[in-house]
Amino acid sequence: MQTVYLAIAGLGGLIQFAFPFIVTDNPSTLITLIPIVALILGVAAIATIFVYKNRSLQALLCTIGTILSVGVMGLGWWTIQNIETGVVIGLAYYIWVALPLGFWLARKGIVRDINLIKSMDKFR
Repeated sequence: MQTVYLAIAGLGGLIQFAFPFIVTDNPSTLITLIPIVALILGVAAIATIFVYKNRSLQALLCTIGTILSVGVMGLGWWTIQNIETGVVIGLAYYIWVALPLGFWLARKGIVRDINLIKSMDKFR
């Protein structure tokens, strides 16, 4: 199940280039940087899928991905609030929610797997 959640997070990051983040008359450098960070996080989510043999590293990468995606999402919201001209929020802003949600749900599943393996080792 963690693979599905990480794939959703990865697609959420990669799809940021298909839709506009925000539409404004005065784009700042932060607004142009946010889709690039989304792309990096999307690639990191997909790369995390292939670290399945080291579950503790996979859980750590999911935690880092969650923190970074929530931080960048907050930075994007702060940037939108500080633009004086008319701002239209694009679809990519709402798709951004898939990133931290996918990372977080995947981490929950990975931690459950780690605990299950530890409990199974006790029976040996």
